[in-house]
Formats: sequence, structure tokens, C-alpha cells
Amino acid sequence: MKLVVINGSPRRERGNTEIILKYFLNGFLRNKNNTSKSIHLTRIKDISYTDIKKSMAEADRVIVGFPLYIDAMPAVVKEFFESLEDSKSEYSIGFIVQSGYPDAAHSKYIEAYLKKISKQSGWDYLGTVVRGGMEGIRDWFSWIFNGFMYIWCLNLFYRLGKIFGETGSFDERIVNRLLKSRTFLGLDVWKLFNSCGITKLYWNMFLIKNCAFGKRFNRPYQMN
Repeated sequence: MKLVVINGSPRRERGNTEIILKYFLNGFLRNKNNTSKSIHLTRIKDISYTDIKKSMAEADRVIVGFPLYIDAMPAVVKEFFESLEDSKSEYSIGFIVQSGYPDAAHSKYIEAYLKKISKQSGWDYLGTVVRGGMEGIRDWFSWIFNGFMYIWCLNLFYRLGKIFGETGSFDERIVNRLLKSRTFLGLDVWKLFNSCGITKLYWNMFLIKNCAFGKRFNRPYQMN
């Protein structure tokens, strides 16, 4: 099976989407008869949409992975989908959507959009894999608190890719396990962590890294 994997993350190789797709591909390539090609949409200066469409047309299956920022897909992904509107190829296409929010429920709306655009475009829709709570997998600090959950999720993506490499489709049981929403800690525990500053450690790390920690309470748009 020939697979084309398209990464729509603005972070490219440094993003969480890249890590997830690598685990999926590692499972997929367990079958020695399978081959894959990876494309980053943010490298569109180096390649053209025409080249991407050609690779998609030559593939047996196509996977598009991208992060969901709040409720919005990256602009480069939306632009890419719009570039395919005039395409006459009948792609067999599936999607992997990940986000930082622990509750993956809001990502279900993008699933409805992806299903609709696939139907309107005449593609063979393979389904959408949705997973929340994945913002920290690229940072060692987050692994201190969420390491076991990350290992569990990435192992599921590996198994998902392995089965996909054998059947050409997503395993519904694994998809449902990944979709299962995580819940926040009990309110009392959350208040305790918040009062100790534990809940702020992750974001404070980025503020310090970007020399912005001392400016975190600034109000540049406040009216005098």
C-alpha cells in the first residue's frame, strides 16, 4: 500500500502533530510491502499544490493530520482544502485531528466538516481520528505530569497505523478509545494545585523562555 501523509501543523517537525503521525507511520510501515511519503503544507514555498495533488493521485491512501486551535484549523490547511475543490481525483482520504484541550468534544465539529467536504468533493472518506489533551507531548516538562497518558495515546496511534497498514482503514475500536474525553481533576484538588502555582508552571515556562514572564500582567490595550 502506498500512503501519502500530509502534515498541516504550522510547527512542522517540532509540533505535536508530527509526533503523532510518526507513531502512526511506524505502525503502518511494519508491513514491508507498504511505502509512505510525508509532506508538510507549511513548506509550500518548496513544493506546489500541483505536486501535492500528483502525489495524492498516485497514492492508495491519503492521511491529513493537523492541530485544532480552539475551534479553528490552521489557515494553511483550509487553503489546501480549497485548492482541491477543482480536483477531479477520487482520493481515499482520512484525517487525524489533535488539540490541546483535554476534552476532545469540540473537535467533533471539525469531523462533521471533513466528512462533508469529502462527500462534496467525491472523495472516499476513510474517517476522522480525534484526540484531545496532546499539547504537551513535545515538551519534557509536560511528561512529568502526563507521561503515562502520552505513552498510552502514542501506543494507540502506533496500533492504529499498524492495522491501517493491513486493512487500509481506521480501526473503529481504537478511534473510539482515542476520542474518549478526559475530565479535569475534582474542583477541590484543582483549587489546591492552582493556589500552589502548579497549574501555571507549564505556561510560565514559555513566558520565561521568551523573556515575557515579567510582562505577563501587562494590559497594552487598556483604555486610560
